[in-house]
Amino acid sequence: MIRVVVDTNVLVSGTFWSGTPALVLSAWRKRVFRWVVSLEILEEYQTAMGKLASDFPAVQIEPILELIRLNCDMVSAKPVRGICRDPDDDKFIAAALAGGADFIVSGDRDLLDVGDYQNIQIMNASNFLKNL
Repeated sequence: MIRVVVDTNVLVSGTFWSGTPALVLSAWRKRVFRWVVSLEILEEYQTAMGKLASDFPAVQIEPILELIRLNCDMVSAKPVRGICRDPDDDKFIAAALAGGADFIVSGDRDLLDVGDYQNIQIMNASNFLKNL
């Protein structure tokens, strides 16, 4: 089965708005791929979603985060440095390496510009869905 790290911007966009990122989340719910996540990424998910939660009171973020915690492959990622222009994005590559991920799905230019790293393809949501 395909293993994927989902960047925070894809989770947030897919949760709070419709569109291609929402289709990525739908594919995960249909068990088309396994979602790989580290504790550091989960914390970023919670922070980012928490910032938007007050603007979208109909969206309950805790059940979503709990669903991710219970149904993703949690990995302990050894930190990597200097791969992305934005050092904060290296955690997604670290999780992908630790979890044997095939893809990182992101809308972040700093990650997308890496392209691929050690057989991990980094692509936007639209291109990822074309590859499924």
